[in-house]
Amino acid sequence: MTDLAEKEQFTITDDAKAEWALVKIREAQAEQSKFTEFYKAQIAKINEQTEETVSYFQSLLAAYFETVPHRSTKTGIEKFKLPSGELVKSPAGVDYDRDPVKLLAWAKKHSPNDEYVKVKEEPKWADIKAYIKETGDIPDGVTPVETPAKFDVKLEG
Repeated sequence: MTDLAEKEQFTITDDAKAEWALVKIREAQAEQSKFTEFYKAQIAKINEQTEETVSYFQSLLAAYFETVPHRSTKTGIEKFKLPSGELVKSPAGVDYDRDPVKLLAWAKKHSPNDEYVKVKEEPKWADIKAYIKETGDIPDGVTPVETPAKFDVKLEG
């Protein structure tokens, strides 16, 4: 007899069996959590090792790149083609770290016509939903979708 067949024959007929079932759910979730954490740690190690390997070989290839004749594009990108790939060196540039709150304040102050401010229009779903409940009218763009009844088990603690 398989485990599944045994589980299918079990029925809950009283509070004690219901409690036992809750304990089994909690144990299964704890086991899942334990394995999830273990494998997350393993994946983190693998990612770190991969990054180290890639970084090491990229540094060797960058040094090699400087010793071979390579072509330059109009945009200043330098390239060297190999059978399995291409070595590419892009010129230095400038990037910007942004503080959205401070930047928005600056943009509002320095653009009287909001030319530096993006305004995003979207429907207020909570208000529209209240309108539907109150009037029963369904606006264009809204399609009612039936959802099945749901049974859930909530464990304490």
